[in-house]
Amino acid sequence: MQLRSKIGIALVAFAIITLLAMAFMRNLVRHKIGDFLDTQLGGNVALSYDSIHVVLWSGQVVINNINTHISNKNDSLVHTEIAIDLLQLDGFSYYDYLFKKRIRFERITINHNEIVYFKDRHLNNNSSSDKSLATIIKSVQVDKLQILDNKLTIYDQTADSTLLYVPKAQLVMSNLRTNKRQLNKKIPITYTGLALKADSIIYKLSDYRDFKIAKLTASANQVTLDDASIVTKHSMEELSQILTTERDHIRMDIDQIKLQIADFGFDANTFFMRLPKAELIKPMLHISRDKLVANNLSYKPLYSKMLRGLSVKLLVDSLNIINGKVSYRERTNAQNDGGILTFSSLNATATNVGNAQAPDVPTLLKINAIFQKESRVQLDWSFLVHDQTDSFTIKGDVTKTPAAALNSFIAPNSRVRLNGTLDQIQFIMHGNDHTANTDLEMAYRNITVNVMRKNKTGKKNGLLSAVANVFVDTNSANKKADSKSNQSTTERDKTKSVFNFLWISIQSVMTKILL
Repeated sequence: MQLRSKIGIALVAFAIITLLAMAFMRNLVRHKIGDFLDTQLGGNVALSYDSIHVVLWSGQVVINNINTHISNKNDSLVHTEIAIDLLQLDGFSYYDYLFKKRIRFERITINHNEIVYFKDRHLNNNSSSDKSLATIIKSVQVDKLQILDNKLTIYDQTADSTLLYVPKAQLVMSNLRTNKRQLNKKIPITYTGLALKADSIIYKLSDYRDFKIAKLTASANQVTLDDASIVTKHSMEELSQILTTERDHIRMDIDQIKLQIADFGFDANTFFMRLPKAELIKPMLHISRDKLVANNLSYKPLYSKMLRGLSVKLLVDSLNIINGKVSYRERTNAQNDGGILTFSSLNATATNVGNAQAPDVPTLLKINAIFQKESRVQLDWSFLVHDQTDSFTIKGDVTKTPAAALNSFIAPNSRVRLNGTLDQIQFIMHGNDHTANTDLEMAYRNITVNVMRKNKTGKKNGLLSAVANVFVDTNSANKKADSKSNQSTTERDKTKSVFNFLWISIQSVMTKILL
């Protein structure tokens, strides 16, 4: 009996000691976590929380209602605010902590997280002491990180100050690792798996345009955007009233964008990304230009110079446009809405797009489309991004174009209508940032010009039409050949786009052939 009593007393004592030890350890762990949050974060990080709950046997830590403010070290101006309802860390490994000298959790869950970032308040400081937001001695490993119900807003200093708005996002990452050295890098963690979902994203491209994404999904090597669009914030009429110089009114809707990602990161301070493949599925681009607004006389670089001047290192091995459509409306007369050109069933492939390819590797673009619902257009375009002269070559083939198909664009702007058929137009254009030489061959039949009256009746001015047709070469066929050719040298107007350069070069040769 005495032995049993002694054993019972020993067990009770052991239980009490164990409970006291566990209570002590729980308080110690809670104190250590609180001390880390209070003292080991950067001096520019202010953090508060309601409570810390620790379950020792399962290695669980729960922190409630965390509020964080991150400021500049130079002026203490807060640029980032983070609010987290619940931070839960599960599966703390005592073995890893004691014997492998690392902190490891099986899972970290962040629930109801809201981030607000004021871009204009953030002062960049490149000193090494300012790069890390926290100080850690041991390496950290997290088997799985899940951020649920996340909201992100980024502001800038413009009148329409919302730069990026993501109302709902979820992120899951696996095998996260970091250490003291990694925290000082531009990307402070490494990982092997990623799954991101976000809805209803709005990104401000400029004061006039937004980029909207209905749904975004991403993995470690692929990003998919569903129902993406670029929209002008104003109607065409409103835009013309507020502009001081002309700017295109754009609406672009894309069913889906697929991006395959091979690698990304930082080379020194420069961000780089390589994409083996990118696809734009069913992009519909509508461009309207009001030429009644004053011309924008700023310099318009060619595409080679634009790519060469990117602030990031980018290389897309293959860019595909599938079943697209482009419409272009130009208004030069206050009496109507202008003329329109359309390219439908547009398919294109571009290779080596970016600025990270070798200097001797060309960017190649192949385009096939239906022009004005009638004729087939094929274009082959090539240039060297790293060529400082911005030399390029464009080859084109346009077949079976009724001249009347051009009237929807020509007539509203010039009071001229065409009749007849352009059976085939083939051209090759060699150019640079200054001039272009264009060789063109054209086969055509029964080309006539009708000059319309100035009033709104739409009737032909018989006298002017007759005079104009005296100078028009109606048919290309003769005893020697079925087509006619000529060439022209054209000077580029650097205040206009490369498409204007292409058009005036072709127009110059066609005028020589027809007149």
